[in-house]
Amino acid sequence: MMRRPTLNQYITKLRPVLPSFLPIHPIFKTRCPLFLLIFKPSSSLILFCFVSSSYFKPILYTHTDAHIYISIFLFPCFPINLIILDKNMMKHSKDVAYLFIISILCTSTVVLGIVLTLILLCKKKPVQTQETPPQTKPTAQVYPLTDIDLATDGFNPRRIVGEGRLGTVYAAIFEKGEIVAVKRIHSRHVLSNAGFGFCRILRSISLAQHPNIVPIIGYSEGPGERIIVMEFVGMVCLDYYLHQNPDGASLLDWNHRLKIAAGAAKGLEYLHEVVAPNIIHGCVKATNILIDVNFCARVCDYGLSFLAPQEKRGLLGYVDDEYWGGGGGGGEGGGACKENDVYGFGVVLLEILSGRLCEDGRLVNWSLPLIKEKRFSEFLDPRLVIPSDIMPLVRLAKVASACVGNSRKSRPSIGQVATILSNLEMD
Repeated sequence: MMRRPTLNQYITKLRPVLPSFLPIHPIFKTRCPLFLLIFKPSSSLILFCFVSSSYFKPILYTHTDAHIYISIFLFPCFPINLIILDKNMMKHSKDVAYLFIISILCTSTVVLGIVLTLILLCKKKPVQTQETPPQTKPTAQVYPLTDIDLATDGFNPRRIVGEGRLGTVYAAIFEKGEIVAVKRIHSRHVLSNAGFGFCRILRSISLAQHPNIVPIIGYSEGPGERIIVMEFVGMVCLDYYLHQNPDGASLLDWNHRLKIAAGAAKGLEYLHEVVAPNIIHGCVKATNILIDVNFCARVCDYGLSFLAPQEKRGLLGYVDDEYWGGGGGGGEGGGACKENDVYGFGVVLLEILSGRLCEDGRLVNWSLPLIKEKRFSEFLDPRLVIPSDIMPLVRLAKVASACVGNSRKSRPSIGQVATILSNLEMD
């Protein structure tokens, strides 16, 4: 009987014809299944099959001119390996057929397993997030009238910290030491809006929470009384800095004025476009913009125009002609609207730039020609030195002109205004 050549003899005989970069590993010693790619030495790939390394027999391919068979072992974590197979083992056709069927079945099983594994690996894993309960927005607290009366010392005149077209503001101190601002609505407005849904509206607008607005924290009502409880911020209004304080000009330089304008625009943008439902201020003017010690602007008295929709006192000059139901100009009827808030904010910008009072609308008529003709030396506040880089002020003036000089349909939104102002800086 002819003795079968040993593996070392095969390797010795094969080595001269192998490329130097192909290492030869004794994989036959392993007991794990192997993936084999069977190649015809002179041509291309014939079959991808699966055999056991513990039982080597040639599969599918017999090279009649050689006594050796070459297979290339490929696996992601191993280098290329050469396996030497004996031609003499091909003599038994039954064994060949058996191994062929087994190889096909095993190969199909393994390939299917690989495909399924890749599908599972590639499938996007669901993002595991901790379920957090939705944040509950604070709602307005209902205060008994007796508590309000006690906190304001019976609405003592010495507690008055401000007064406007809608009511009088008192500093109130509750039993636990909490300091709040209490706005007592004028009786004439209470009587004219007796069934207007005061509580419902206050609950809605109290949802607004933003660094550039003064939050409403509660309310109270009774026969002939409507009370709004707000956060006590201890501030003075923009109107005081611009027009009443003798040192206001020195306190509000151009940098501070730009900062205040940008902050107020952000507060209005939040009311118009972020909080749900959106809130229309109804009376945007310098007295409704408070300034804190860091010169941060905070908008107050928003959403209260329903209390005095047609009272001109304190409103004339800060609303357009359409507000009074005049029609024309592309408006959507009279009353408060977002476009009218933009108009009022434009008037505030004119006051910031010129240092002049609104004067029932005369400020707009005086400012627009100067801005159009670029006569900024006449337009800007004479109490301040005109900066060397005047472009931020020019852009601010153009924004103000767009707010007050166009019809409602042509005015910019407060979001557009806020975006422009947030990019203005002074050297």
